Amino acid sequence: PTSGAKTFTIPSPDGDEPAEAIEGVVLHHGAARGYWSHAFSGDTPPDCSSVDGRQGTPNPSLTPETLASIGNPGGACVTCPLNQWGSKRGSDGKPTNGKACKEMRRLWVLRKGDVLPIVVTMPPTSLGAFLDYAGRLSQRGIGMRSVLTRIGLVEAKNRGGIKYAQATFLRSGTFDAETEQKVRAIAAIFEPMVRSVEVSNEDYRVADEGTGELRD
Repeated sequence: PTSGAKTFTIPSPDGDEPAEAIEGVVLHHGAARGYWSHAFSGDTPPDCSSVDGRQGTPNPSLTPETLASIGNPGGACVTCPLNQWGSKRGSDGKPTNGKACKEMRRLWVLRKGDVLPIVVTMPPTSLGAFLDYAGRLSQRGIGMRSVLTRIGLVEAKNRGGIKYAQATFLRSGTFDAETEQKVRAIAAIFEPMVRSVEVSNEDYRVADEGTGELRD
């Protein structure tokens, strides 16, 4: 979803199409992070990003002086000051309870009839729902590639009463052993690509929903 919308936007040969839910097999999923020190302008790359959620890499186009002026991002994410609660500032410049570096989880989902997976980015407000779903599968010894997953959106509210769209996850089907083996083979083909996809402005649009605001 983008900008707090209650529908997903799916790319197709005829242009982007809205969808109330996405159903497919999650080939891969992983944490990612992105830090933008400036106002987002639509095509702005992050000042620092991490494709694995562990190690941040500063934007190579930035000078050492610029990096120093925005907090010297980069290095281990777990100890980075920009990844600590309370490091984010609001539009008024005042500190908030959030993190300056945006945390997200990207899912590579292969839908029926597609030959390439689509990337579905989960903002901070939906991380708990995904991890809970993954944990329930794991508790029963079920792998993510053994099932069809249906991803939907519901309206939720933060503690301030502001509405936002939150993802839901349900198992909608289970594969037999032969199909699961084929899924694993497909996942192996795309693994190198998954590990190299940089964080982009599209991820920003989704991760910004971590503010909890539902916008039109």
